[in-house]
Amino acid sequence: MTTKMADNIEDALFFCQTFLTGTFSFWFLVAANIFLFITSTSSNILILIALHKSSSLHPPSKILLRSLAIADLCVGFVLEPVFVAYLMSVHYGNWKVCFPLVHLSAVVEMLSCVVSLLTMTAISVDRLFALSLGVRYRQIVTSKRVALAVLCLWTASICASASVYWTFDIIGYYSVAAFTLGLTVSTCCYAKIYQKLLHHQVQLQGSVPGRAAPLNIARYRKTVSSALWVYFTLVVCYLPAGIVTGLVVIHPGETRAPNLLLAWVMTFTLSFLNSTLNPVVYCWKITELRETVKATVRQMYR
Repeated sequence: MTTKMADNIEDALFFCQTFLTGTFSFWFLVAANIFLFITSTSSNILILIALHKSSSLHPPSKILLRSLAIADLCVGFVLEPVFVAYLMSVHYGNWKVCFPLVHLSAVVEMLSCVVSLLTMTAISVDRLFALSLGVRYRQIVTSKRVALAVLCLWTASICASASVYWTFDIIGYYSVAAFTLGLTVSTCCYAKIYQKLLHHQVQLQGSVPGRAAPLNIARYRKTVSSALWVYFTLVVCYLPAGIVTGLVVIHPGETRAPNLLLAWVMTFTLSFLNSTLNPVVYCWKITELRETVKATVRQMYR
């Protein structure tokens, strides 16, 4: 066993011992994650069913939303039970189970979070293309190209998360890099969209009355609003975990500090909340999806 691996095991055991002293923190985290397991799993299954049934949504947009929903389903159906099992192994002092669960939860967490971040980035780029390309958008942004981009996104995320098994320490660097990249690109895209919409508004004010605009601005604003709400929800849920992870990366010698360890796990639980909130935002902001979800629920209870 390498020295680094031994240090990882020692850190994991210290992690366990820290939680054994915080009974309230332990039970709060267990209850919160069981609740999020139920809500995120059921809601994202409904969203995937609704996306399959819906015919009015633009196909490339459906592919991106499906990718995001699958990533959120991985959080609810896989990550949450693993994380709860890890907390239980902590409580009962089962160190042999604790360490593999730490690695497994890290792999699934990194996979789902990186996919969510990169998919949100792809959605922001897609909205910018829709505004910039105009009538050429549907010719350039096709379902095959978006599906290929999503496949590459998932492949890269799987490779990055799998590397955690070989070097556990790299998870912090990958997480910070993915969060920084996604946040920067998405923010730039939405800033550019805002600038272009202002310019378009000025052009409309000076145009001939009754002249048709090349883009349905009202509908476009609605889709951008939906994407922005999902984006803001993701930032609010992931930013605390990103900050704490960044602190761990910058100050690796402080990884055994009990307060930092507790903050790390608390903020990760907050990031899991994003998988439950996303379906709520979809149903709130996307009328077609909301009506399909309602119809699906009514069929289930007939």
